[in-house]
Amino acid sequence: MNGRITAGNFKEIPKTKRWLATLEYTFFVSEYYSGTYIQEFLSAEEAGDFVRAMLNKEVPIRYKESNPRRSVLEQRVIEQYSALAPRFG
Repeated sequence: MNGRITAGNFKEIPKTKRWLATLEYTFFVSEYYSGTYIQEFLSAEEAGDFVRAMLNKEVPIRYKESNPRRSVLEQRVIEQYSALAPRFG
C-alpha cells in the first residue's frame, strides 16, 4: 500500500546534542489513516534536510489488515528514498 509523507518537523532532544525528525504519513484503505515515523539525527541541519527531502514523497506503508490503524513506515524504505537517513548498527 502506498502512502504519502504529508508533514514533518524536527526538534532538539532535551539535555542532548541530538535531534528528532518526525514524519507524518497518510494512506487509504476504505478510509484515510495516518501514522508517524521518528528518526534521530546528530545535528539540526541533518534533521531538517531529511524532513525537507521526504516531504510529499509517495512511500510504501505496511499495515495490519484487521486494523489499519496499526501501520509502519519501515527504516529500509526511508533508506531507499533518502541518502540522509542515518544507518545505525
